[in-house]
Amino acid sequence: MPTAVATTIGFSNFSDSKELITYAGDLCERKLHHLKNDVEDCLLTTNSATKMANAPAPYPAMLFSFSVIDMLGSLYTGSTEDQPNCERSYHYMTKVMNIEPKKASILLQIFQHKLLHFADPSTVIEFGGSRISWNYFHESNRSRHLQLRPNKITIQIPLTPTTLQADEEFSLSITDFALDIRNSVYKSPSGYLEILKNNIGGSQRKFDRAVSDLLCYRTQYPR
Repeated sequence: MPTAVATTIGFSNFSDSKELITYAGDLCERKLHHLKNDVEDCLLTTNSATKMANAPAPYPAMLFSFSVIDMLGSLYTGSTEDQPNCERSYHYMTKVMNIEPKKASILLQIFQHKLLHFADPSTVIEFGGSRISWNYFHESNRSRHLQLRPNKITIQIPLTPTTLQADEEFSLSITDFALDIRNSVYKSPSGYLEILKNNIGGSQRKFDRAVSDLLCYRTQYPR
């Protein structure tokens, strides 16, 4: 876990930056531990007769992955307010996870919004003049993960007689996506905790501002 020189720069919830970074490290580790366990449970990567009867469950694994990204995006940007087009998740994915902007937009358009509001990803999306279908897989496969490839196929829209011609196909490894989220926090020198440790872009104030709203963290120190 990164350490920091204890400095006081007017936090609302922490006495100094050292306490803030210690808390941030504990918070991130707790969330990422839950993410790892939940993804493993949903994807049957651990053995259990009970899990065999109820899994795999890829959509809950995806949904929790995007929830963790949204939390990290809130801490990174300092904003917990509703934003159009999943803006804070997009910023975190492109700036910290280093996902290409086009692919981050496709991920959010296919998966996050539709899973959250309609319990099902978009079958096909229109993006940049192209119709894009998608597939996901459980196992790690870096050669296919987050790849966008030409693939002209006909897609049947569920529960309708409608078919659409897709031009490209986007692939997602759920296992690799969860690992990408974890790596974005701990990688050196550009992971989120390193950004926080070095207070890049005023990241410590942004964390302090967001953490109260996200976690009902009670103010301990006077403004």
